[in-house]
Amino acid sequence: MDSMESLTNLASARRSKLFALLGEDIGAVISCDLPTKNYLSGYYSMNDTYSSYLSAAVATRDRTALAGC
Repeated sequence: MDSMESLTNLASARRSKLFALLGEDIGAVISCDLPTKNYLSGYYSMNDTYSSYLSAAVATRDRTALAGC
């Protein structure tokens, strides 16, 4: 398993844990908070160090997408 696959598996496990705690009523979570975004997506970027670059994680039970502004 390479490092990217490992991060993907970790993000999937974290997402499952979060949505299990939230219950069936919540279908998606959107966060631009850096630690939460990293927790949900497993993605870390140098762009996160620049305050002028905004991004968010949009997580559902099945996947996470990153959106930049």
